[in-house]
Amino acid sequence: MLRILFISKILPIPPVIGGNQRTNLLMRALREVAEVDAIGLVRHDIPKDTWVDLEKAWGFLGVFPAPLHSDRAPWRHIRPLAPKLVQRLAHNLGRRTLDYRSDPVTVERVKAATAGRSYDLAVGRYLLPTLQSGVADGLKTILDIDDLDTQVYATRLNAPWETAASRWVIRRHLRQLERLLPSCLSRMQHLWLSNQTDLPLVQHHRNVSVLPNIPFAFADRVPSPQPHPESDGRTVMVVGSMNHGPNARGIDRLVTQVWPRVRQRCPNAVLRIVGSHTSDKQRRRWGAENGVEVAGFIPQLEEAYRKACFTVSPIYEGGGTKIKVIESLAYNRACVTTSHSLCGYEHILADGLAVRVADNDTEMADVIATLLTHPDEARRLAANGRQVVVEHFSFERFRSEVHQTIESTLNRYENSRLAGAS
Repeated sequence: MLRILFISKILPIPPVIGGNQRTNLLMRALREVAEVDAIGLVRHDIPKDTWVDLEKAWGFLGVFPAPLHSDRAPWRHIRPLAPKLVQRLAHNLGRRTLDYRSDPVTVERVKAATAGRSYDLAVGRYLLPTLQSGVADGLKTILDIDDLDTQVYATRLNAPWETAASRWVIRRHLRQLERLLPSCLSRMQHLWLSNQTDLPLVQHHRNVSVLPNIPFAFADRVPSPQPHPESDGRTVMVVGSMNHGPNARGIDRLVTQVWPRVRQRCPNAVLRIVGSHTSDKQRRRWGAENGVEVAGFIPQLEEAYRKACFTVSPIYEGGGTKIKVIESLAYNRACVTTSHSLCGYEHILADGLAVRVADNDTEMADVIATLLTHPDEARRLAANGRQVVVEHFSFERFRSEVHQTIESTLNRYENSRLAGAS
């Protein structure tokens, strides 16, 4: 049977945030056509019971520390003095190009974990772990880009909260990556992007296709549309993992700059913030605002969506696509988004047809207040949006793209091998 080595910096469990969910879905699709061994390169400790699940249920051979810039000289010599500060200085002032090389320690760990095993193909989730692990040096490799590294930096330049100093660092890193990435990506036999909008960014590569993010619930079933609250519903919801910088910064702006304006027009409105990794500091800061409820992590999102009139995706930076936009529509809830949050969906989710788009604080407050006072409009948007999501973002289409890519990649290799032999 076909055997695949899977490398990722994001694990398939717990599937409570978008990154873990995509890893989970991708591994499910791969395991339908191949035996899959997996290696994780992560920057956090994992509980023992999580490792047991990864090993027994998901085929992980090892989860190792992701290499840090401060692991290299001269930074490693001074890191013990102030580990967090030195890592931050190393990341900001060091050459980012060094991070995109194979890491000798990681390469040896991967070789030891996979000793005695042979693979037909490697699948890498994100560019950094794929290169740092060294798998692309010896195996045909399909890369799931998801968030293109240069795009992540480029969007941060426009974020209103960045300082002049941070923008200098961002520009410096961006220039380095723009020169480096084409050669890195050319080493991969196929690239997956999460949306069509990113296709021009990798036009130099011959084999590229779109593997869209889909609502996680679609892997098992299409969730039933949640009934809307009664006409006096007043709760607006925002969902996201709060340890992800773009989420936390966007929500902070929504709470402090937008929500007070909404409350001026809709005094009874409630903003409910749902998501994992909510810190005590965030709870205190956001919960101090009138009409803000910080719910934190909720295991059953169906219940959370049932209580909401509609949702907001207030994200202004980052790469890839924002899964919470289409998740909201899947649960039959309209979504107020920024243009950035809609990136990758704009060709099928038009402003005013399935979502509402607002790119500054005044516009967003106005749109939110309008939908609160006109619930029929929120219902119309939700119905249109759900129809689009059910049609375009199924697990069947997701798995089909994965299977077709594996087949075409192996066929290209076999054809080139036969041509070389002749």
